Amino acid sequence: MKKLIFIGGIHGVGKTTICNEIVSTYSLDFYSASEIISNVKREQFSSSKLIPDIEDNQYYLIEGIKNTKSVHQYSLLDGHFCLINDKRMVSKIPEFVFDEIHPVALIIVVDEISTILKRLEKRDSNKYDPLFLEKFQYEELEYSKFLANRLNIPLQIYNQAIDSKNLLHEFITNLGVGK
Repeated sequence: MKKLIFIGGIHGVGKTTICNEIVSTYSLDFYSASEIISNVKREQFSSSKLIPDIEDNQYYLIEGIKNTKSVHQYSLLDGHFCLINDKRMVSKIPEFVFDEIHPVALIIVVDEISTILKRLEKRDSNKYDPLFLEKFQYEELEYSKFLANRLNIPLQIYNQAIDSKNLLHEFITNLGVGK
């Protein structure tokens, strides 16, 4: 991939919807980290959101990204800064992954926990603990800030509950992504 913009957020925050809107507006390629991993592994993820082999999967992601042929100058990768491991704990994606994929910018999508709960229950037909989701979102947000600082790249925190989509579009345009 040429210039990668990494967009993360917890399950059910609305990343895919936002990514689809971005892709319909700008000239960039769009990839899902989970789809890349699934394709390289030739295995589907379970709907439980519990990932037993988080670090191993990241090697598949890196391999898949290296073998991806982008059409546009910029690519958007929908993924996570943290995941839920098989022990039901929040686990950070290892730093080396972000070193290897070389993002030029990070976007973290956050939202009200009550809204995320409704989306997840509708989409997955599962009940989720709101306190756990709150902790998960906090960990993801703080880790995205850490990574942006460590990699010395811009970070856009996009809060769906309060931010205008214009803020997100301005950030992407300022990166040099054309329409």
